Amino acid sequence: MATNVGARFIASDTDMAPYQILNAEGKLVGEMPDLGTERLLSLYRSMQLGRAFSNKIVALQRQGRATTFGSLMGQEATAVGLAAPLQPQDWLATSYREIASLLVRGLPIATSGRSGGGGGCLWRWRYL
Repeated sequence: MATNVGARFIASDTDMAPYQILNAEGKLVGEMPDLGTERLLSLYRSMQLGRAFSNKIVALQRQGRATTFGSLMGQEATAVGLAAPLQPQDWLATSYREIASLLVRGLPIATSGRSGGGGGCLWRWRYL
């Protein structure tokens, strides 16, 4: 049941069905997205690069050479999946564990992790 509270529309949990392609056993239950082999490989590479970047920062953190950092381990697909369908005009406001989202959007790895003196915002960048 949905309710209208002022100008806001609030949907109850029963109104919101999840978008699902695979079930818990990995069987196809929805329509397979139309993604070509190159696009799938590109997304996979972003997941791998995100994990490698994360592992490097964690190693630096343990040596006292990096500040607080939330590992991406196990979150790679989420980070890549949320950024993959975005269009060039879309903005992406990230948090920790989302470096792979920025990689999907085209952030050069050499510039990641620089806040530019932004005072608390570790990943400040807009896709151009």
